[in-house]
Amino acid sequence: MTRVWALLAALLCLGLVAPTVASADGPPPIPENSGMGRRIVYDMGSMRVWLVDADESLVRTYLVAGHAERTLPGTGTFWVYSKVRWNFVKDNEDVKLDYMMRFAVGDDGLSIGFHAIPRTEAGGYIHGVGMLGRALSHGCVREAPEDAAFLWDWADVGTPVVVIDSSGRVPESPARRRPRGTPPPAILNPWAGVLPAVGADWLPTPDPGGPVLFSV
Repeated sequence: MTRVWALLAALLCLGLVAPTVASADGPPPIPENSGMGRRIVYDMGSMRVWLVDADESLVRTYLVAGHAERTLPGTGTFWVYSKVRWNFVKDNEDVKLDYMMRFAVGDDGLSIGFHAIPRTEAGGYIHGVGMLGRALSHGCVREAPEDAAFLWDWADVGTPVVVIDSSGRVPESPARRRPRGTPPPAILNPWAGVLPAVGADWLPTPDPGGPVLFSV
């Protein structure tokens, strides 16, 4: 019997026998209690994103790399408030962030968004797609380049972003991390969007003398 298992292991290494994998059952289903309507669902527990269409059909799902400490932005309902084809890391213009889609605000006043794995002009991407599914970032959600490009084309400004946590470790986001401004109809109207209507006290009071709340 030992020889049989050794032979199977050798064949697996050579690629002559396919291993039994859960992927044969299809992609992970859309999480329950993750809103309704056309939306982006981001699970900080499993580090996975689902793109859901208006009829509740799954458009695409893939692994991402989110906040290393699993606190930013925290759970809650946000929305895409800004899109730029590429951005760069603060104080380091050599690190590019392709397909930047901002949906939250960090405690330091900088934006949190979806973007491709950061790349440098000299050395390419800072890590490979094999590291997606881990908690690695400073707050943004890193994606494989092809997934980042797909999301960029699929989601418009105003698209709801529902952040959940399947691990039970991530705290709820405070109101200061939501985008400034008036929430789009998909957020305010539960029949058009995702979760129960948001009260007037949901957004923080703007402070004209305060810090800039997102980068450009």
